Amino acid sequence: MWKSANTLILFCLALSISIKANASSPILMADSEHFINVYKGEDSPFGLVELIHQKLFEELHLSAELSHVTRPRAMEILAKKEPACLFYSRRNKSRDLEYLFSLPTSVMMSHRLLQRKSEKPIPAYLLNDFNEIKSIPSVINSMKNKLILLKDGSYGDYLDDEIKQIKGDSKHTYQNSEIQNSYLKMAQKDRVDYILMAPGEAINEVALLEQFRVYSIEGVSKYLSGHTMCNDTKLSSKFIKAINRQMRALYHSDWFKKTLLSNTPGLSESEADTVIKQLQLENFSSN
Repeated sequence: MWKSANTLILFCLALSISIKANASSPILMADSEHFINVYKGEDSPFGLVELIHQKLFEELHLSAELSHVTRPRAMEILAKKEPACLFYSRRNKSRDLEYLFSLPTSVMMSHRLLQRKSEKPIPAYLLNDFNEIKSIPSVINSMKNKLILLKDGSYGDYLDDEIKQIKGDSKHTYQNSEIQNSYLKMAQKDRVDYILMAPGEAINEVALLEQFRVYSIEGVSKYLSGHTMCNDTKLSSKFIKAINRQMRALYHSDWFKKTLLSNTPGLSESEADTVIKQLQLENFSSN
């Protein structure tokens, strides 16, 4: 028994020691194993998020260790004084008060409410004249449905407020960041009724996505952005500035426009030009 306990203690100690900043880089974290495999060159990128980050890492000549952590664990590390950064995070008002954010490192069509096609469509009285959902809490609470959400994730200020109004027993949180696979498969198996996600996050699961109705949501911006989020330290700030320099260059590249168009379902070239112009002027907003 003591041997087992000592082994467990040593394992936990080794794990805590391994996640450390070095002189040239903060602790770098991601909550997606596939994302990390792309970083290591062991897997090909899926979708816009990984494609842009792969390009960003190449331009930064980044070689520091990237740790795989759950989002709740990442938030604990970010709350400490040691320089640390988490890739692909969403901004909101409360986070802006505590953390540093890079310029957008990804842009995609905003969150939609996905419903299994095997269920009855959402009643017309819960939709506006544009067939958008008027209120997510009204849909979930009144119909006693289950909605799956990312634990400790932010969906932007508006949707975060909507989620707070959903009854606790109707919300199912999930730590796995591989949401495009896990969420869709859980709903497919009748474990949940609805998913709140950006369809672009499921670009490698198109066949699964086709089994769902996709509803736009009233009051939600058309696009959303992902950012690198760091705690407020000198080293973290330096890292954010390096990311921003490279992202500014990427926004002006033909590669960025081509990648955005080919990996954002439903995005027209004129819409892509508008998004890119906002990114170049640094006035892009997704809240």
